[in-house]
Amino acid sequence: MNVKLQLLALGSMFLGQLCLAQTTQSADDWKPATSNQQGKQYPQVNSEGRVRARVVAPQAQNVALDLGGVKTPLAKGEDGAWIGDSQPQDEGFHYYQLVIDGA
Repeated sequence: MNVKLQLLALGSMFLGQLCLAQTTQSADDWKPATSNQQGKQYPQVNSEGRVRARVVAPQAQNVALDLGGVKTPLAKGEDGAWIGDSQPQDEGFHYYQLVIDGA
């Protein structure tokens, strides 16, 4: 009986981790937003409504995307560009700000 309980607990933990991994991955079908200036690739959106921002700021120490009052930190790449993805957004027009080193 004790072995069955341990196997059930182990299986539950595994399935929970699997579900968590699936929900934290986003769709990889990014496209430039339809409201972008002609020829500009960013910001991008995907089918889940997530927004991807990219900023070239090689001297910056900290960059975040502020979208609807929710700040999403961006990660710095080797090319000096910062990139990051927001949580899913409702369809429509959104104001956003880029916060670079607190400004």
